[in-house]
Amino acid sequence: MRIVSLGLTVGLLATSLGFGCSNSVDVSNVSESVILEAVKLEAPSTIAPATTLTVLLTLSPGGCTSFDRIAVQRAASEIRLTAFGIHLLGALPCAFPLPFVKTIEVAAPFPASFNLVAVQPAGVDPLTASVVVQ
Repeated sequence: MRIVSLGLTVGLLATSLGFGCSNSVDVSNVSESVILEAVKLEAPSTIAPATTLTVLLTLSPGGCTSFDRIAVQRAASEIRLTAFGIHLLGALPCAFPLPFVKTIEVAAPFPASFNLVAVQPAGVDPLTASVVVQ
């Protein structure tokens, strides 16, 4: 009787400490936000005042990464575009996605001239384009 009681106690203790199957973590559902690499930045070199600027950003997400959003940060003479993706950790198999183009529209006002900067992941040089308003 004591052996059965001890077995039940150990089993209940193991389940309550997280050793049961119902508490296991599925690593294919774990993800992290990453900056996507931009391979091309296209913008007009001149725009008219009070017009909307249309920018084309070609992104290369890499395997196991999907597009999430583009953040636009404005400064005095610079507009920074950062493309974010979601990288699935432990997801198998991962397809190798082809580069794709995202259209970003930035509303006026603009300074007389400014730079567009595509922010890149660590170790990759940013892409830039200059725009003059006239």
